Amino acid sequence: MAAFNEQYLREYLQLVQSRADDLTDPSAVQRTISAQQAFAQKWKQQDFIKISRESLQLARMWGLNGYDENLCESVETQYAQRIERHAQTLTQKYSGAPKLLEEAMDYYRALGSDNKNVDAQLASVRAQALKLGDDANSKQRYTLAAEYYEAAGDSAKAQAVRTKQQQLGMQEMQPSIDAARRQAEEIQKQFGDPAKPQTMREQAEAARKSIQQQQAASKQANKKGAAELEKELGL
Repeated sequence: MAAFNEQYLREYLQLVQSRADDLTDPSAVQRTISAQQAFAQKWKQQDFIKISRESLQLARMWGLNGYDENLCESVETQYAQRIERHAQTLTQKYSGAPKLLEEAMDYYRALGSDNKNVDAQLASVRAQALKLGDDANSKQRYTLAAEYYEAAGDSAKAQAVRTKQQQLGMQEMQPSIDAARRQAEEIQKQFGDPAKPQTMREQAEAARKSIQQQQAASKQANKKGAAELEKELGL
């Protein structure tokens, strides 16, 4: 129960829901990265759900190997109840994060294939993920939608959404791409004109000569000024 930390789950859900939807927005993407780093640092990158499942499985194994029939039955009952409770908590309170729906299915799988309810429970969670994927897709939250579709086992829908997201991203970036292309074409046009480099060289040479002439005139004026000063002083 300590490992099944609902504070961790709430913060993870908030992290997922606050992620950037527009991957062409650098500021939004940077905020997402910063939030993910802060979350990982706070929780030390521990997988609490995995720890919870492993703890339950360990308790079950101790019960099975205790050579006490009553204890074994009691542990098995509590194990199944705890599995059901955790899976229901994830699907009911934290379904806003696709990964947590996948975790819920892993809890159900931990009951074992011989459990007659497992297949129906897995199918129910997949249907929930598919519905949430459609909802996210309609709101243009394509990253979230693709993750829901993957959780539902519908890889075709997941790929279709990702392709659509890439196409929209390219459309949003097209004005910048066109501007860069026009600039490149203008540069190419300028330097592609054989007369252009010669004209630029002539302009540079004329500027150099003008500077030299100005420097020479300044030097001559300084020399003349010094001679006149010497004459005035009788030197």
